[in-house]
Amino acid sequence: MKKFALFAAMSLMATTAQAQEVQLSQADATAIDFSAEAPFEGKDKAGKDRTGVTLRPSASTLGLGGEVGYRLNDRFGLRAPFGSGEASFDGDYDGYDVTGDANIGGLGILVDFFPGKGAFHVSGGAFKTDYSLTGVARDVNVNGYTTDVMLDVYQKRDIAPVIAFGWDFQIGKHGSLSADLGAVFGSGFNVNASESSGLAPQSEVDAEMKEFRDAAADLKVLPYFKFGLGFKF
Repeated sequence: MKKFALFAAMSLMATTAQAQEVQLSQADATAIDFSAEAPFEGKDKAGKDRTGVTLRPSASTLGLGGEVGYRLNDRFGLRAPFGSGEASFDGDYDGYDVTGDANIGGLGILVDFFPGKGAFHVSGGAFKTDYSLTGVARDVNVNGYTTDVMLDVYQKRDIAPVIAFGWDFQIGKHGSLSADLGAVFGSGFNVNASESSGLAPQSEVDAEMKEFRDAAADLKVLPYFKFGLGFKF
């Protein structure tokens, strides 16, 4: 009887110990599960925290400017690019020697989607742009008159949708390198043309510049390029 009682006590102690181990294991597993289900903290698979605010000076088809961005989580971010610039040009179009000044610039908002939770993103949004050109087409033959034609080229609509893709690389803890390639879907350009001598009727000036005007009206898709290097906070 004493042996049976001792065996029973030892068995009970072993069972109790095993139960405690099972409870401990379950508690550990539960803790791990809770940890795994914790909200995303902005870290990618390599453990790099990509969330936060970025400030980047940039060069783009908007001109020299910058970009303010905010990476919300592993999938989404917001950016606001801006810039401006101007350049002189001297070229040939349809046999005319055209000189003048071109202005570029604008600002916009982009929503970024990161399909791989890393640097690569696809983006969509809208830009308010300020693209214009003022120039002179020299020695234009307008119904027998050789004259200079003044050109004023401006956008039909200055707000346009944008689609792009690119990369936002994090360099160290606070460095940021960004590049984008995309398109701005505008509505073409209007052209005002007037000749300098005052001898040719406006209707004949318009007829002579029709090809130039049609080409400007058909210029509805503009490229968007951007390269930026800045800081992440």
